[in-house]
Amino acid sequence: MADSFLTPKRLLSEGSPESSAKSSRLDAEQPVGPLKAGMWVTMKPSSKRKRDKLKANTPCLVTALHGETAKVMYQNQLTLFMRQYDDSVLIRCRTESCAVVDLRLCKAEDMPALDRQMILALCTVLQDVPQAKSTGSKGLVGDKERFDLFTACVARAFQTAKREVLERKDLEGTLVDTFSADEIAEGLSGLDSLNKIMLQDESVFFI
Repeated sequence: MADSFLTPKRLLSEGSPESSAKSSRLDAEQPVGPLKAGMWVTMKPSSKRKRDKLKANTPCLVTALHGETAKVMYQNQLTLFMRQYDDSVLIRCRTESCAVVDLRLCKAEDMPALDRQMILALCTVLQDVPQAKSTGSKGLVGDKERFDLFTACVARAFQTAKREVLERKDLEGTLVDTFSADEIAEGLSGLDSLNKIMLQDESVFFI
């Protein structure tokens, strides 16, 4: 008798098409897993409007995480601005904030290609940016042999990861056995001023 009170919805078996479809929808609504700067994501649409759905399906790059909020940047809305600092022209990208819970990770195998598209877009914009002046710096940057070694180690870190965008702390972790914390900070700043890398929030771009 108890079975007669079961609705068709409750009688659906776990392997039925209806049940599988529902399970897929529920999985898609789950928040993104462990997330860090340098990862590509898509976003849950903010409404059912075509424009919002199109934006939601467009991959964007996480540049920083602050609790439940993330900063992301879009390649197709790439906006660079220049900032003068100690005779160097530093390049930065405009980002937008969003809720981490609304983000969905892109497939890992798609991320290197997305990196390359972003770097190509950056390089196109950087063609018109003036080169940094040589200032006879001291310390790591002023030591040509050691700075060349630092540059090579940074390049190797990107090559090993097979990525062109890395989280800053991950990159720094590959350098700590060879360089001090002060040298790493100075070296990254030096490469940034030379437009060999771009520091953006918690991410590092290899240009």
